[in-house]
Amino acid sequence: MPRDTYYQSTGNPTQAEHLPSQELQIQFAHTSSEKPEDARFAWVVMRNLMLVSATCLAADWLGGAFHITFPLNFLVVVFGIRGMVSLWQRPSVYKPPLALVIVPCLIHFFIPPILLRAIVVSVAAAYVGRQFARHYVYLATSFPFDRTKAAKERLEWDELTIFSSLLVIPFGAAFVFPRFAPLLFIVVAAGCGLTVIAAGPINLTRQFSSAWYSWSTYNRHDKEAPGVLKSPAGTANERLGMAVFLVASMTLLLASVGPLAGIVWGSASEIFDAGNIIVGIVLTFVLVGLPIAVSAALVALVSLPAVIRFAKTTTATPRASDWQAVTDSIRSSSNPIERDSIYIGRVARDGAPLLVPRAVFHEHAHILGDSGSGKTARGLIPMAEQLLGDRESSLMVIDLKGDSQEMLSSLNECARRFGSPSQPIPVRHFSTREDHSTFAFNPFQLPCWKHLNLYQRTDVLCGALGLTYGTDYGRGFFSSANAAVLHATLRATPDVGSFAELSDRIAFVTKNSKTHGLNDGQSDAGNHLRMISDRLASFKPLNVTPEHCPNFYTFQQAMDPAQLFRRQEIFYFHLSSTLGPGSSPEIARLAMFMLLTTATLTQNRRQVYLMIDEFQRVAAHNVDTILQLARSMNIGVILANQSMLDLKRDDLVHVVEANCRYRQWYAVSSTEEQQRLSKSSGETIDVLHSESVSKQRDGFETRTTTTHGTKQFIAPRLSVNDIKLASDDPRKSIALITRGAGYSQFGGMPVIVESDFHISEQEFQARKNAPWPKVGTGSFVPADWEERKKTKPKTKPKKHGPVVTQETIGEEPSLFDEFLADQHK
Repeated sequence: MPRDTYYQSTGNPTQAEHLPSQELQIQFAHTSSEKPEDARFAWVVMRNLMLVSATCLAADWLGGAFHITFPLNFLVVVFGIRGMVSLWQRPSVYKPPLALVIVPCLIHFFIPPILLRAIVVSVAAAYVGRQFARHYVYLATSFPFDRTKAAKERLEWDELTIFSSLLVIPFGAAFVFPRFAPLLFIVVAAGCGLTVIAAGPINLTRQFSSAWYSWSTYNRHDKEAPGVLKSPAGTANERLGMAVFLVASMTLLLASVGPLAGIVWGSASEIFDAGNIIVGIVLTFVLVGLPIAVSAALVALVSLPAVIRFAKTTTATPRASDWQAVTDSIRSSSNPIERDSIYIGRVARDGAPLLVPRAVFHEHAHILGDSGSGKTARGLIPMAEQLLGDRESSLMVIDLKGDSQEMLSSLNECARRFGSPSQPIPVRHFSTREDHSTFAFNPFQLPCWKHLNLYQRTDVLCGALGLTYGTDYGRGFFSSANAAVLHATLRATPDVGSFAELSDRIAFVTKNSKTHGLNDGQSDAGNHLRMISDRLASFKPLNVTPEHCPNFYTFQQAMDPAQLFRRQEIFYFHLSSTLGPGSSPEIARLAMFMLLTTATLTQNRRQVYLMIDEFQRVAAHNVDTILQLARSMNIGVILANQSMLDLKRDDLVHVVEANCRYRQWYAVSSTEEQQRLSKSSGETIDVLHSESVSKQRDGFETRTTTTHGTKQFIAPRLSVNDIKLASDDPRKSIALITRGAGYSQFGGMPVIVESDFHISEQEFQARKNAPWPKVGTGSFVPADWEERKKTKPKTKPKKHGPVVTQETIGEEPSLFDEFLADQHK
């Protein structure tokens, strides 16, 4: 027998026992991933209501059977009850409780006064109509409807629906004053007509059809999830039970108005009157649908004002402004767990919001997706905006794709949105392009660099420049050789201020290797070091020094990671891998290592997030050390690349999996990775349906027998097909939180998430095609700086190193002449 833990939902495996006790203030309407099944269920409900009406009519007709002579009346009752039971047992999707039919029958047979029964039916219609209206209002005002306005609207309509329920009074009064019934119905019809005309062009038929569909199918499995709106009318079974009771009561009330039993059964002497039987059969089919139509009309009458009021507010297509409304509501929530969470999207199974606490991102995240899958537009950018939304955290973005401007434009928009005139959020950008404005970033000029000893400087530069290959025999030798040359260079000239100076010093040290304690094998490694330094020396923003800079503000406003820990700031590194495939990864690692080094030497650190797009380009053997150190230094690392196969080259798959608490796939195209994700998704109980057909020949006849069977078996929660379908859908992704937190308690199992663009397509294109920022205070254009440098008057450069002098030994005529001249004076 399988354990209970195998019965895990394939859609939303929320572990309810681990959820916080406080409910989410953000409440989304339930969405179903079983729309074809829901449509069939709605038709089954309508068919069952017809069955309820027919059963109640049969019960009323069977009451007239006792006027027939025995034993014919007994046979009619037995066969009638047997037919009703067989019809009741036939539906397999939804079976109305028998008590909801028996109670109206008891009222019908044991409360003779029709006035009392009319009052019971009117009250039932008023109550069901009011609950129907409240259900419609609550769903129409669910998110992204403004939360404060929604609470006000719901409170108002909870009271207004009490008054609208009084519209059923004319129906009950028609049984008391039959003469005035036409006039009462004319008045009600006229009032409804005027209301519809005043409301404007609204397709009421479509609105009521949609409302009824929601009433009968909304969360029909009655599964609760955090952030999913509960209907004020109760569960699906309770709502359908109201409808069944109303139809049953209405059927019996209408059956007692006219001489239906007499028409069907006739008298004992006219039992075999063919005319009465034909008329009875025709009226039977008509009256089966009449109670349902009258019940629906009364419910529509009570809910008409609410449907007209909110008909124009409901929309089926999500908008970009919805995302902003949701995130703004989360930031202003009084629930501290909700307020400190990041909105990712909605679980595809039921529409529950996926809220991931910020603490999860402190332990790193990994975003994967093929090119064009939306991992930047739907993943990184919305995440960056929300991380900055607390107005406390800082962000460093390293964009190794660097092919468009949407990331930088979005960061500038964040600074404008969350900053204020008194507390602006500076955005400093770095670019390797000569024609783009950029801020300076020189690791040798950072304050933290001066606090490091020579060995620490050597280790930082070797790690940042990718010169640490490993510790085994072969790779360890070359790693040590690189470190030896670099340490010898820094020891000889510890005041190196730029990569340009470092390149010259390496050349001098390797040329005089014996003098600096290097052997021939180690000095050969200096050629590689010098080539890297020469390449980095060609980028002017990396070599700005106090003595060599465009202006005073360029050096003063240079990018220093310590600024990220002191106040909320944004650093953006635009490193195009197409224009600098060799240097861009090295600059990226320099930024990473200097951030970690600064964090080590900084007290009272605020939270900083490091976001790296196209992470595989900077992957190195020391990534696990970086991730482990960053976690303890208030640095949350968010990595993004296309596939896990990109990390196999450096054997980093297990490192990333073990150190990233949050992972998300926007598309999985590799067969190997699809199978890997399917196996790691957990296991659940699935059902296998089987069908066998056998034929048997009996003389000249052939009998065909069809056998259906079901079998339970253990299967992966997410099959390869599930992963393929999610990857093919542009709105879906797969999210995994290895350890649950807050309202994301999925037991370490992945879930399929639906998310939309947080901005409109027009806005995204505008950001993508936005021009690069112009030169401002602290920034400069490297190409322009070179031109200004050429216009300056040339001055004799200062000589560095030993001063060469010349001394003449021997007679020199001028010396004696100068001596005589001095004597005469």
